[in-house]
Amino acid sequence: MPIKTTSNTSFNQTEPIIEAFAITKRYRKVNVIDNVSLRLLPGQIVGLIGPNGAGKTTLLRLLSGLVIPNSGKVSYHGQTKGKTFESAKAKISVTVDAPSLYPMLSARDNVRAYALGKGLTTSDEDIGVALRSVGLKDDAKRVRSFSLGMKQRLSLALALSNGSEAILLDEPFNGIDPMGLRQIVELIRNINQEKGIAFLISSHNLPELEGLCKSFIFLEEGKIMKSLSKEELEKKEKRIVSFVIKDLEKCHKLLHETLLPFEERDGRFYVSYDGDPLAFVDLLKRNTIDIEDLSIEREGLLSVYSERRVYDE
Repeated sequence: MPIKTTSNTSFNQTEPIIEAFAITKRYRKVNVIDNVSLRLLPGQIVGLIGPNGAGKTTLLRLLSGLVIPNSGKVSYHGQTKGKTFESAKAKISVTVDAPSLYPMLSARDNVRAYALGKGLTTSDEDIGVALRSVGLKDDAKRVRSFSLGMKQRLSLALALSNGSEAILLDEPFNGIDPMGLRQIVELIRNINQEKGIAFLISSHNLPELEGLCKSFIFLEEGKIMKSLSKEELEKKEKRIVSFVIKDLEKCHKLLHETLLPFEERDGRFYVSYDGDPLAFVDLLKRNTIDIEDLSIEREGLLSVYSERRVYDE
């Protein structure tokens, strides 16, 4: 996007954009974030997952520099102080709690106000490009009349306006209707793929995170309990084999004998299977159970997380 800054600083694209070193944040003698270390690399989309009160929003504030840790440090492109540090930090955008917008201004004027606040130089043409890139019209409509999905898109336009290398999002999917949710997810994916911008996204919407992210951080009581790549997560997900058969009694008997967890709904069986699902199909055939309809699916992140199997070694 052609919105320009006054900085000509270029950064090493192979080192972490953000790196936290054993950061701790205390409020009223309670460690809200407790000895957390992590790295956000160029081009990553990382999901930040945890229950309410885990410290996710505080962690995003710390990583963006909105608040300062009591101990530990945060670096941007390896810098922890000085002008280069400030230039790198300016490339980090964060939206926490809710989009910070001016409801009485238009989308155009919100982008202009944001740019001025960041010390950026821009033009009407640049602003128009920014708004169109997130699917918003460049008109006089006031932001107070925007849907939540439109406000989230405008927040992304603001984040893009400072030439961001990383965007940190706190619950960007909350309260958005299904169509708007799909648009936001696709917008994040396109920004990541086309511009190479990294994302760290905190959300309770685990199905959307699973489809969008390539790695995941699990936070509880201010501590990182586990970090998993998409591939590592998929290895923890059981396969669900569903099928229809005529001989219900024989199938029930076999499943009870094998101690496999299953459900039966309206004549269709759903079997949770750890191994190769084709081996289970062979088991049915060896027991002369004829399959009329078969599908094999993988469990989702929601199941693995809610059953705490993400923490299994």
